[in-house]
Amino acid sequence: MNSSGAGSASYAAISIRPTADGLTISGATLTGRGLIELNGADNVTIDGDNAGTGGINRNLTVTNTAANTVTHTSVIRIAVATTLTTSANSNTIQNCIVNGSATGRNISTATSTTGTENATYGIYAGGGASTVSQTTAPSAITSVSATVGSGASWNNLIISNNEVTSSARAIYVGGSNITACNALTVSNNVVGSATAGNTTTVYSMGITLQGYTAATVAANTIRNIESFLATGIRGLDLGAISSAGTNAVVERNFINGVNNKSISTFGAYGINIAAGNGNTIRNNMVQGITGDMTGGAAFSTTFGIFGIRIASGINHVVYHNSVYLHGARTGTAASSLLSAAFAITGTGFDRMQCSK
Repeated sequence: MNSSGAGSASYAAISIRPTADGLTISGATLTGRGLIELNGADNVTIDGDNAGTGGINRNLTVTNTAANTVTHTSVIRIAVATTLTTSANSNTIQNCIVNGSATGRNISTATSTTGTENATYGIYAGGGASTVSQTTAPSAITSVSATVGSGASWNNLIISNNEVTSSARAIYVGGSNITACNALTVSNNVVGSATAGNTTTVYSMGITLQGYTAATVAANTIRNIESFLATGIRGLDLGAISSAGTNAVVERNFINGVNNKSISTFGAYGINIAAGNGNTIRNNMVQGITGDMTGGAAFSTTFGIFGIRIASGINHVVYHNSVYLHGARTGTAASSLLSAAFAITGTGFDRMQCSK
């Protein structure tokens, strides 16, 4: 979908929603492409709730059916660029069941950081919109570290009450400048398989966000993020892709199960603040963070099991969170000692406040 004014497109706002229960949009995409792509389109609402059925329900399923070896696919993609197709503002994605193409990747042979266990997406907001013509389709995503720079925006983005699985990164927002999004809301989503050990789940990061001036990240359930990836995996992450982000309120999220099964002993984090300033982390529940300690890597601020990890930034506030880590890790007998409920990785975190 192109922006209003691009070619023959002309609209003030568009709402896409089902008129019956149990409807599905599905199809296979090529490498790097999304099943539904907003190419700089503003004021679009994709709402999976059938208004004719009582209550708020997820009546629409959107599934990318590409082979599980096709990398960098996404299900719903918002694409902008720093020139020509610069904005995709005031968009909402809510009440949908979102299934990525990376099925069956929680297996011992799926360990590659370039494979679909690390390089596929459920809901993606980032770059790649056309800079040639506003009616030219977005370019393919080619990197897990891809971000979009200054001049591009998806302000007032709402991602709410979706259920997302079958992807490496369930919800991905990637800006390299805090002006990319002046108001970001990610709330009430359910990420990952309901069953621990399921071969199809979310494998690398449940939610990863960067490129915002202010964000509300609230009441999400992130569960059973599992893989054999040869890298750290995270439940909820701010700033791992880009350091751009300020003033996020992370509250009332439930992270239940982040399991790095790699025998090379990589990290697993419940909530990870990798970058950004002025973030508030409060009233979250974190449990079931674990990993395989067979490789015997020394416990460190990177290769460890952390409930909440603060790795960068200033003016963070952390209070009233609950972290429950228990049981022995798989692997070495002493592995039950290699964990921390709360970790601050350095000494340069000015004006940070913490309480129980």
